[in-house]
Amino acid sequence: MTKITKNHITYSFIFYHSLKKMRFDGKAPIYGRLTVFGIRNEFSTSIYLEPCSYKGKEIISHNDTDLNFIIQLFEVLKTDCNIVLEKYASECKEPGDFINKAVPELKEIATRCFDAQKEQQSKVMKTIHEKKKLNRRAEKMRSLGSFREISEEYLEKKKHMIDIDFCFKTWKRKEKAINIVLEFIKAKFKRNDFFVSDIKESFLNDFQQYCKANLKWGQSHYRRTVIILKAIINYAVVSDYSAKNYLAFVKIKRGDKKGDIKHLSVEQLRILLNIKLSSHSHNFVRDVFLFQVFTGLSYIDLYNFSIDNIHCKLDGTKYIVVARQKTGVNSILPLLPEAEKIIQKYSDLNHRVDNGIKNPGVLPVYTNQVMNRILKEIAVVSNLPRELLTTHTARKTFATLIISNTNISMETVSRMIGHSEQRTTAKFYAQVNSGRIFNEMKGFSFDNLLNQN
Repeated sequence: MTKITKNHITYSFIFYHSLKKMRFDGKAPIYGRLTVFGIRNEFSTSIYLEPCSYKGKEIISHNDTDLNFIIQLFEVLKTDCNIVLEKYASECKEPGDFINKAVPELKEIATRCFDAQKEQQSKVMKTIHEKKKLNRRAEKMRSLGSFREISEEYLEKKKHMIDIDFCFKTWKRKEKAINIVLEFIKAKFKRNDFFVSDIKESFLNDFQQYCKANLKWGQSHYRRTVIILKAIINYAVVSDYSAKNYLAFVKIKRGDKKGDIKHLSVEQLRILLNIKLSSHSHNFVRDVFLFQVFTGLSYIDLYNFSIDNIHCKLDGTKYIVVARQKTGVNSILPLLPEAEKIIQKYSDLNHRVDNGIKNPGVLPVYTNQVMNRILKEIAVVSNLPRELLTTHTARKTFATLIISNTNISMETVSRMIGHSEQRTTAKFYAQVNSGRIFNEMKGFSFDNLLNQN
């Protein structure tokens, strides 16, 4: 009697890709082959694959979800089979006894593998069926003019234009506006959806009341949301989901005119420059704020600011060119000595001592929220009005002080701060110009003019 050892057992998986074994769908089976003392036994694993998916005794996934599942199942199958073979190799003393006990159990393992495949395939088919069913329902609802379905399709198409036509935050604002409209529909009409063709001026009047009375919105916030709503209805009309946009000629008035621009005066800027601050974060945020004052950069443009934005003319004059994220317009301005001094101060990367600073720019900065919080703390220490120290008032201070204290033209200021149109600059800084008008007209009278020789 010969004792069975691992050397007497040959065990492998064979892929039959001959035409004889191949199924009608072009897939061929994997068989398990067990040889003991030259006696061969084969059993089916119930795994069928395309020839291109099996190479070198390994299954190639090709990033296919179904194949990934089969790979995992195949590994479990091989492990279970090895355990069975080791078990009966130690128990059985004769080849026939070994084969009679091992092969049925190997077939049972293969049956479990087959059942697992069927269950997985059933789940996949069920998911595909449900997805098709949902797609058919969504298509039907869109054809009927469902606001929810049309807005989801609109958002999905706009998603592909992120970082091309607008930034991710703009897309999120569109999504939020749609959710607000859906919340209003649920609150007002006790429904989860609405037909686009039913969105008329009366709908808009009720929505305005909801936004202002319930959400405490201002006119500007309400107007921005309605602009997005009108864009979705226009999309529905263009896509033949709706016959007409009843809001096309409804004009939504702008919000109240802005009050005086919040900015630091020369004296307040001097206080901020000279105040002694104790902590590293306070000193760093103060310097970043001052850098914004000296360059007119908005927070997001400062966040993205890099050494590549600094250029040098032939005469050695340095200047900054930044494509504004908000408008895409190039902001061009000289690199003032005060701003260059701050860059040199933080040129050593060792100043990045805070984990809150993550961006890789020339002046790595905190998030906008953290910056504004620390600026409020600095305002308290400096005895300055809290509302004057924000990342946006720095930009306003830059433009206001230049317009008020120099003879630089509005066109030049507009180009430096990166406004898309000069009239935008004129609109926001009109009161600054009016102050200069009164100063320059002081002492003028028509009497003096008429009495001149």
